[in-house]
Amino acid sequence: MRPFRFRADAVLDLRHRQEEKATRLLAQAQASLSAAQAREQQAREQTARAVADIEAAQTIGVEAWRLEWHRNWIVRQRRDADACARATAISAVSVAHATTTLNMAR
Repeated sequence: MRPFRFRADAVLDLRHRQEEKATRLLAQAQASLSAAQAREQQAREQTARAVADIEAAQTIGVEAWRLEWHRNWIVRQRRDADACARATAISAVSVAHATTTLNMAR
């Protein structure tokens, strides 16, 4: 008698590899999202500190050029924070896509 051979073993193996790959991709996407969220939080905190610094400087009185420079710096900080927020949103979409892919693979 010949030994038993499961004919769909190759397909089953392929499905397992697809699921493992989808799991790895989801983990990478989640790590990327976490890093993007941390960068966004840090940028928002830096912006808040910059605003607090300019408010403190205005109360004690400083040169006009220094206030103008500080305002421009705050604008740059806000642009950086907005860029980080966009990166976070893109990473969140990647996580959603990777989650869907993993669910399909399962």
